[in-house]
Amino acid sequence: FYYFGWDVSSNVAEEARGEGDVGGSSGVYGMVGVMLLFLAVQTTVQMGFSTEEVDKNGASILNALGDAVLPHPWGNIAVLAVILSTIGTIETQITQCARLLFSMGRDQVMHKNFAEVHPRFQTPWLAGVIIWGLSVILLVASASFESIGSVMSSLISAIGVMVSIYYGLTGMAC
Repeated sequence: FYYFGWDVSSNVAEEARGEGDVGGSSGVYGMVGVMLLFLAVQTTVQMGFSTEEVDKNGASILNALGDAVLPHPWGNIAVLAVILSTIGTIETQITQCARLLFSMGRDQVMHKNFAEVHPRFQTPWLAGVIIWGLSVILLVASASFESIGSVMSSLISAIGVMVSIYYGLTGMAC
């Protein structure tokens, strides 16, 4: 989540009101906000737990952090926050992909049907349906993996390559 989500505000800035720099400044503000939040959590973990406690809790360090800050069962709010953040990140990625297909359809880089807007909801409906369909296909395909660990390992590797290409192209463009 450190790398995803902050840039969505820049990608959907066409709907924003204001000056022409809204997209750029929203991306900067988003990245700074994510970085400060990340640093605050990491600093709290590093200062609040010993090395042994971090090793003992491992992947569930967020549960331990929540329980250390708030009395049980309120410490589970940290886990709820991560779940909501995950859902939000997934939604923003779907929005971003649909907007990208919409823009490409509008500019006739992709088929012009991708530029069609739903009459009631005013959203790029075909792009949304395509992204939703691909997501369902990938979800069903991931069920063929032997464990969630292998699914996550494959996803992390694939996402790492995509992020490298994405930021590489961004760097070259800048």
